[in-house]
Amino acid sequence: MPSNSDVQVFVRIRPLVGEEVTRNDPEIGFTIEGDTRQTLGFEGVLRKKPKQWSMKGMASVMEQGAVNKDVYSKCVAPLIPGITEAGTAACAFCYGHT
Repeated sequence: MPSNSDVQVFVRIRPLVGEEVTRNDPEIGFTIEGDTRQTLGFEGVLRKKPKQWSMKGMASVMEQGAVNKDVYSKCVAPLIPGITEAGTAACAFCYGHT
């Protein structure tokens, strides 16, 4: 897992859910740039205006098809040996639509 700091950011793109589907909200298009999967570009409509933006420097980007097990394996499982064997502290902060 690449790391230049103690904080790593992982992103999982989620599909539209619940009311978004009911309202017929448009999907946000995204591209994952490079083999390292560390840059994410978005194109969509924000407040009724077309918008493009980009995020760089993530440890990894997971696509809409990623399930919780994929996220755990990539983000949390690598922390466990440090906690159980080396006695270090770790935190996995998960934020998103529930």
